[in-house]
Amino acid sequence: MTELRYDAMDDASAAMLANRLKGRPIDVVVLNAGVGSGADVPAEELTAEHWEKVMLTNTFAPLHLAGLLEPNLRLAEKKVLVAISSLAASMSLYQVPRQYAYRASKAALNQMLRNLSVDWKDWGCICLPLRPGRVKTRMSEFEGDLSPEQSVTGMRQVIDSATSEMSGLHRGYDGQVVAW
Repeated sequence: MTELRYDAMDDASAAMLANRLKGRPIDVVVLNAGVGSGADVPAEELTAEHWEKVMLTNTFAPLHLAGLLEPNLRLAEKKVLVAISSLAASMSLYQVPRQYAYRASKAALNQMLRNLSVDWKDWGCICLPLRPGRVKTRMSEFEGDLSPEQSVTGMRQVIDSATSEMSGLHRGYDGQVVAW
């Protein structure tokens, strides 16, 4: 497995990455760009700059890179596109207050993967918005139910067992469908 990094907020960086991968089949693409929105920012203190940064990083950047890597997925055998989502995207389950831009960005990310699952269905791409769980990382201030290893192990199992029937559905690291 090769890890290549790029700056999600730099279109030229994304284009350079796609250029480096030109002509190479990629079985699984995991889009993992993300920034939090500041859990304690009330609606009246949000700024357009704050909103734009979160939405562009969490929503536009993954979609843009997915589009650039579509040719690589088409060449592959497995053809799985994963975007790291969040329980925060669920309108029915998530009960944490505020986090407006983050929640909106992850819900939009899920919708874009749903759209791609329709657009790319004919050539067999499976598109999965995938929830890693509440993982003990810097983003959760190391509070959580799962170690990074537990989360990644679960997500890998979901990816390995992905079927076309799963495409477009928000799934958790444990394989369970996350309610929209």
